Amino acid sequence: MTRQPTILRIWIPATLIAVAIALSGEKRGTACDTPVYRYAMYNWTPSFYHVLYVHEKSEDEADVAVNGMLDDAGRGQAAANILFRRIDVANEDALAAEPREVQAAIAQLEDVPRPFHLIFSPRGSVLFADRLDTDAAKQLLDSPARQQIASLLDAGNAGVLLLFKTGSDEANAAAESEVRAAIERASAGEIVPFTLGGPEVVDPEDEQSLRVGLVVVDPHDPDESWLTTMLLGVEDDLDDYEEPMVFGVYGRGRASWPYLGGGIQAENLNECIAFMSGACSCEVKEQNPGMDLLIEWNWEATAEALARQFPDDEGQELYRVDELFPAIVAAPPATDSGTGDDSASEAADAGRAETSEETAVELAAVDASSVEGANESAEGDRTQSAAERVASAQDASASSVAEQRPPDDAGEFTNRVSVGLGWLVGGSFVVALLLSLVFVRGRAS
Repeated sequence: MTRQPTILRIWIPATLIAVAIALSGEKRGTACDTPVYRYAMYNWTPSFYHVLYVHEKSEDEADVAVNGMLDDAGRGQAAANILFRRIDVANEDALAAEPREVQAAIAQLEDVPRPFHLIFSPRGSVLFADRLDTDAAKQLLDSPARQQIASLLDAGNAGVLLLFKTGSDEANAAAESEVRAAIERASAGEIVPFTLGGPEVVDPEDEQSLRVGLVVVDPHDPDESWLTTMLLGVEDDLDDYEEPMVFGVYGRGRASWPYLGGGIQAENLNECIAFMSGACSCEVKEQNPGMDLLIEWNWEATAEALARQFPDDEGQELYRVDELFPAIVAAPPATDSGTGDDSASEAADAGRAETSEETAVELAAVDASSVEGANESAEGDRTQSAAERVASAQDASASSVAEQRPPDDAGEFTNRVSVGLGWLVGGSFVVALLLSLVFVRGRAS
């Protein structure tokens, strides 16, 4: 029997997006005008799916190839957000050092023949506990729909509306009609992106910020079996519903909480698109509802291309390598001005040249130290872009740059207004929730 979504189930995903935007202003020094989808692409590293090979003593020869594939998938430029490792349960000390969640899961799976593969989602839930073969591992790492999602995000779309057809034919068709209509409204400039403390105005020339892609997934498609598992794992009880679902996917493949059945309507879809294309308000990824999908893609290349297209974006400082290595402009040769100050001019030229050399040496030294630090990190074996290697150098220079800037009274005022609006919206949310509960209790009595 189909479970119908309650009014709270329809209303909460959209409300939480708005509340997260408003309340996050309290934790920020200034507002950020960079759209959410671009800030997320620059800064939000996808959370990992942990794949554990649970075995006793030696690794089974039949699993060497598949384990090697899983291990290699998390390396390189087009790496998947996956961490693979082996757990020898015969080694009691090593098993005791594992997180409690891992120990508990292995203990509950004592009846599963060993060896087997244990897969945890970024939320910490168990997605799979069985033995993977090569074909299953390939489907875990990639699928046509996930490549389509990544390609649409790489092309500069503000996000992707993923329609998951888990309902009846009639319900699925109605949901798809709503989604396509929302995408058309976004393309026509009829959806206003969220802003922070400023006028809500859509720039008619900035059509790219409101381009939204569409991906339709059939849960019965065998090629998308793993994507189906991931989507139903975004929330705990999604597999209990037999209604179409719509997920907003943005950044480096982060899927938001879905709209279900009757919640797939113009107002909610407009708000989802307005959030993805609007000014970023919450820089911390985990404070935004949803879960990262497992996608094999070179997100660094996508982020670098986006940063070149929007060089003034806040939040993409890691990709401004030219700012860390400024061009040294040579001073023009001294001319005979007839003033008798040739010696002073030569001294000034020498001073400028000496300063330029010292600057170049200091930048080179800072960059070398940042590379060494990166190579010594836990993820040092992963291929790193030039932007990542100079991240620490950018951080070191950020404080000195901030000291040279005059105080921004207008920015501080805007931030205080954002905080006030945040508390207002948050209070409204609490009051509305309480009223809803009182209404439900009154109906029950």
